[in-house]
Amino acid sequence: AAQAKERFGLEFTSVEPVNEPIAGWWKADNGQEGCHFDHDSQAKILGMVRDELDNKGLAHVAVSGSDENTYDEALATWKSFSMVTKAKVQKVNVHGYEQALGRRDLLYKATLGKRLWNSEYGEGDETGMSLARNLVLDFAWLHPVAWVYWQGLDGSGGGLIPS
Repeated sequence: AAQAKERFGLEFTSVEPVNEPIAGWWKADNGQEGCHFDHDSQAKILGMVRDELDNKGLAHVAVSGSDENTYDEALATWKSFSMVTKAKVQKVNVHGYEQALGRRDLLYKATLGKRLWNSEYGEGDETGMSLARNLVLDFAWLHPVAWVYWQGLDGSGGGLIPS
């Protein structure tokens, strides 16, 4: 983050060290980003990232966790963290791949006081109805301060607009 600001004028507001970490499908050769970490490992990583940012003079950069694939996985991960770990996390990211399922309300209540992002959402419904339904559910129950669609254009059916 410090080098990006110094070299390119880019200022990071948060760092997320893991992507969908509790998922069991991450393999060395599956061709997609991510890596499996159990809850205890995640807690250690989040703490180490916070400490290292502070040591580098980057206390203003938030630590985000844990970007789980579903609302229910995110809730289970958050509940597994100690109060010490929770205090080191300033922002909670979650992916919306549970679609209309999952307890968004419980995740919101459990993480109260933290900024909450739906940091990745996508599906193949070209009608837009699933997107509209899930936006309404997220804003009504999850209360994210940011909502991110996975990718705008995609030729494999996962983008907002098929290309």
